[in-house]
Amino acid sequence: MSEVAGVLRSAKGLALVLVCVFFFSVAFVLGAKPLYLMFAAIVAAPLVSYGIGLTSLRRLRIERRMAGHMSEGEVQMVQLRVSNTGRLRKLYVRLADELPAWLESDAPAGHLVADLGAGESAEVTYRLTGLKRGVYRVGPVRLYAGDPAGLFDYRARGSDAAELVVYPVGGRVPALSFGRGTPFAAATLGRRPVAEGTDFRSIREYRPGDPLRRIHWKSSAHTGRFTVIEFEESLASDVAVALDLTTGSEVGTGKDTTLEYGIKIALAIAQHALGNRSSCRLTARAAVDRSLRCRNMVRDLPKLLDALARAEADGSEPFPAVLGSIAPRLDRGAVLIVITPCTDHQLVGIVRRLVVNGVSVHVCCLRADTFARDAGLQRRAAALQGQYATFAAQIAATGAPVQEIVCGSDPVGQIGGR
Repeated sequence: MSEVAGVLRSAKGLALVLVCVFFFSVAFVLGAKPLYLMFAAIVAAPLVSYGIGLTSLRRLRIERRMAGHMSEGEVQMVQLRVSNTGRLRKLYVRLADELPAWLESDAPAGHLVADLGAGESAEVTYRLTGLKRGVYRVGPVRLYAGDPAGLFDYRARGSDAAELVVYPVGGRVPALSFGRGTPFAAATLGRRPVAEGTDFRSIREYRPGDPLRRIHWKSSAHTGRFTVIEFEESLASDVAVALDLTTGSEVGTGKDTTLEYGIKIALAIAQHALGNRSSCRLTARAAVDRSLRCRNMVRDLPKLLDALARAEADGSEPFPAVLGSIAPRLDRGAVLIVITPCTDHQLVGIVRRLVVNGVSVHVCCLRADTFARDAGLQRRAAALQGQYATFAAQIAATGAPVQEIVCGSDPVGQIGGR
């Protein structure tokens, strides 16, 4: 009955009431039976229209077709198919998916499907943009319809919600270096040579044992001696990445938070390592442990993207304890990338011990004071600023390079990417 109350409060409803009162008054004064019949017809028309409208959203089946994942900033087409499984014609139906924040549709008001006969189907599509990495629910579909007289509005929900995973985008790191200029690609955890590189270095004389496929025939014909092409030796390296997912570590708003920046950096480093035929071990402990080891770009990158898309800063274990637990597994010559906004003094001690043991530690310090300032938390920013200055100096004193990551600029660009 809420629809009826709404009509009575609308301009159409007020006009309908006035017309009914007018015909009833004239019929009563004149005693004219035809006017009573007109009054009855005017009263019955909206009631009949209301009854028809009640069936407008019944016996409709909704199907949604969409990919279950996409990348941050990517656009995909979502298809909604509506089928009339009843016997009555649907005059018009408007349908739109319910979308959470950070998912954007190019048709937020939905699409209109007019004159859908019994047993007929219609399809509509819209462009969906994932603005921020995460796991979202798309739907259910909102259905809107009206009655033949255009007096009432009806709403319903159809179809189940679907899960959509929006993957983060880390960015390309062609020549990443940390602190003292140590090339990231040369940093190794158990450095191992790859049989043949791909970068040309020089042409030299043939030596017994050289593969015949490397003979440079043009030069050999010119000099009369066999010469071979020599390539730069590739060095594959293993990298460990420790990402802080402790409860309370996320500072900032929207896409500019320490968590979002940390995830982008972790992904960029992992992609860079996998692209150089290295393996990457990610430590990301939270309420759900997202840690994993990746060895192959094609096979393991989707797992890495899914893990980072679902990562949340809700871990109960303090980050120094997390870092301390993986430290014994790092041998001399290992590389460890630490990504954290934490300034706990215990971290300094752990980093110092690792450096002494020959581990190459690089610290990406997420300056939470800059994220707090951007979020309007000026008092908290002022309190944190001094802590980061002290922390950076203490880390630098251990011999480990430290890169301070601030809010407002591309995090991967701040560590040497572009």
